[in-house]
Amino acid sequence: MLIERVRIKDFWNKYSFDWRLNEDVNILSGVNGSGKSTLLNIIHSALYSGTLHSTVKNKIKEVDIELTEGYRVICEHKNDQIVTIYKHNGLEMSKSDMDSLRVEFIPLFNFPISGKYFLGPEMYKYQNEFRSKINEMFSLTNKRLDDTTSKLRFVLEDGTIIYPCDLSSGEKRLLNFLTFIQIQDGQDFILLWDEPETSMCIDWQRSIIRVAREINPSVQLILATHSPSIIYEGWEKRVMNMEDLLE
Repeated sequence: MLIERVRIKDFWNKYSFDWRLNEDVNILSGVNGSGKSTLLNIIHSALYSGTLHSTVKNKIKEVDIELTEGYRVICEHKNDQIVTIYKHNGLEMSKSDMDSLRVEFIPLFNFPISGKYFLGPEMYKYQNEFRSKINEMFSLTNKRLDDTTSKLRFVLEDGTIIYPCDLSSGEKRLLNFLTFIQIQDGQDFILLWDEPETSMCIDWQRSIIRVAREINPSVQLILATHSPSIIYEGWEKRVMNMEDLLE
């Protein structure tokens, strides 16, 4: 289940908003303060929690999210309360009937990754692709995944073991992102990411979308960024300027 369209009434209490999304990659650009991060928060809280987060609920009147397979989620203000309606092909349903919806959000200041991830050889459909791409990205610092254990850890050329909690901030963000992609095991998955370029070198910024799509071709990426390097590998047509979406 992926997002097809997002409509918002009274965004920032004054704009109408209508965005038709691509099923693969969507890149939001715009000046600081244009609402990119707020938009990601609105989408995630509506789909993940079935409500609107306290930081955004007073900034809109209603959000209407159309999904593939005829699903729809509507969050609206009614009598100072947030009311959420779930629909399938026009008929109301419960949130529990949307068990195929998978959505995650990596905010600008995301939680640090732990050292408790495992990579059992039978666990994931794209296991080998994941290992290959992780090794490709981390080769810049001469790290590779330790293939002698199911634990997610790295080994240096001299045999030194490095656990995820000991990685740099940029490495943690990258590993966090790619692990989110991997554990969906090739299924439809919506991933929102605010400023993915933060703490990442130019080479990683340029290849991050391609690598993510190679690990899981079914992921729908929704990124908010200021970095031209993110669109380096031919993603220019997937860029939407935030100011152009506000009416």
